[in-house]
Amino acid sequence: MNTLKIEGETEQALTTPKTATADAANDLYTLTTKDRFSNIRTMIGRSAAASQYSKLTEQQKAIVLYGARLRPSTHINIPLEAMNFKERNQIRLSIIALRNLGKSFGESLLSRDEFNVKPTRKSHA
Repeated sequence: MNTLKIEGETEQALTTPKTATADAANDLYTLTTKDRFSNIRTMIGRSAAASQYSKLTEQQKAIVLYGARLRPSTHINIPLEAMNFKERNQIRLSIIALRNLGKSFGESLLSRDEFNVKPTRKSHA
């Protein structure tokens, strides 16, 4: 049996298999990297979304806040984790809407050439 001798006490080495009754959150053998980061974020009280939101420029935050129907002048400097549930959900929905808007244009439609095309037929006034 692998054991470590620490200050006169014998403890099982970390290589010993875990039992079925072990706490899943502490089981290093089944957690993915994503799960580990999620657990760490939970301990420090910050989600991945809050981290990404804090990295946005003021202009990007203003666009998201406007889509969320929140005043940028009052919410631009408030971190996501400090907002209430309703505000966070509004921001989440705004980001989803912006992502869907971007998908509807696609990469090819956003080229400069697409926006420089002049209509050839006369429009009705």
